Amino acid sequence: MTPKNTIGTSSFGQVFCAALLLAIGSALAVPGLAADIPQEYVEAVRNAEAEGLTLYEAELRGAPQDDKAVAEAKGRISTFCDFSYKPVRLTENGQDVLFLLAQAQHDTDMVVGRHFRIAGTDVQASTRSCLALSLGTPQHRPVAIVVTHLLSATPTSFHVYLSLKHKIGLDVGTSVGNWAVERGSITFLQARGGAPAK
Repeated sequence: MTPKNTIGTSSFGQVFCAALLLAIGSALAVPGLAADIPQEYVEAVRNAEAEGLTLYEAELRGAPQDDKAVAEAKGRISTFCDFSYKPVRLTENGQDVLFLLAQAQHDTDMVVGRHFRIAGTDVQASTRSCLALSLGTPQHRPVAIVVTHLLSATPTSFHVYLSLKHKIGLDVGTSVGNWAVERGSITFLQARGGAPAK
């Protein structure tokens, strides 16, 4: 039996690999290495920054009660993860937008996915899979989390929201390249394999 506060050999390898990825990701987030955001993605990035900040602020103010509209929206989703979900409602351009935010089981965890954005009949999931990551302890906390994002060419409002909520940087790899999300801002770091994809 392994004592509670020690790391076994196989766990050590996993921790080492995770630390290495975080160190590499942190090195990528150096502001001096930032590139210009490709013009075709500027609007998507600015919208994600604005919506992510608004979502973060709305959650701080408190979530709406689990009313009939929330229940109806939940009824249209069959891909919930094994997390509890907190509803947060925003108004964008006169339209109600409901977010269902997956909640971590522990304060030291961050749920990367899956969250949902519901606008009218449109339901968008934040990720393809369910994923919660440990943020360590206050004394041993990573400076950034490295994730891949397969659903869009740019980071989304969910990435901005998570970075603000957990006060941590996210290094996001997409089909276009590598991005840094920190303190409500999205920075383009590097194109993947040359020119950004369209």
